[in-house]
Amino acid sequence: MPGAVTIIIAVVITLVIAIPVTSMVAISYRQKVVEAKLGSADEKARQIIDDALKVAETKKREALLEAKEESLKTKNLHIVSRKHMQMLE
Repeated sequence: MPGAVTIIIAVVITLVIAIPVTSMVAISYRQKVVEAKLGSADEKARQIIDDALKVAETKKREALLEAKEESLKTKNLHIVSRKHMQMLE
């Protein structure tokens, strides 16, 4: 009987130590997993924003180029029209 009591005491002491330690390890692991997911989401969000800014900058440059080309066409057409009018005089 004294051997059984010793075993029961050993099991209780083991559980008293193992349960909090296991809980702390599980909580720590879960926290690391959540932080990794959040970090990945933040990185993905930054990448999406960076890509959007690049696309916006490209579209802006294209629009400016088109406006300059249209301005040159209008200017050249005006010059040609003026020359044509001078020739007709």
